[in-house]
Amino acid sequence: MREVGFLLSDGTVFAVWSHPTTAIAYKAANVDLLLAYDLELLALPADSVTVVSTGAGLNLAMATELARIASAAIEGMLRELRTNDRCAAIERRVDASDKAMALASDRNRRNAPPRGSQQGPPALDVNRLLTIAPAGGDPQEKPPRAGSYNLS
Repeated sequence: MREVGFLLSDGTVFAVWSHPTTAIAYKAANVDLLLAYDLELLALPADSVTVVSTGAGLNLAMATELARIASAAIEGMLRELRTNDRCAAIERRVDASDKAMALASDRNRRNAPPRGSQQGPPALDVNRLLTIAPAGGDPQEKPPRAGSYNLS
């Protein structure tokens, strides 16, 4: 919108506010525009002008709709944050699993018998989960730091 006209109660154009290149405001069709302005009447004697205001006509009914939109936007942001947190946790688990698989593969290669030889320890199956428990102990019991362990 580049031009606004101010009308008197009888329909006479009282003032025009415009700019040839810069928009004064943006307004969609079928949407009310609330416009504030200052009017200076410096050329008139102060006692010759009577200003009667009808109020801004501010419709606060929009507040409910704006609150709903803001609430929906915040809920969407919260869902996105929670999804990002879940993805980050999954990525950490995958990274830890990849490191464990690489370590197990490296150990398997180091412990593998020379090519063509049937000697040496059996190859580790890195696709099998291992439970570590103290030798002869309860698998639920926390193992000590050093000692012999049963791998099952």
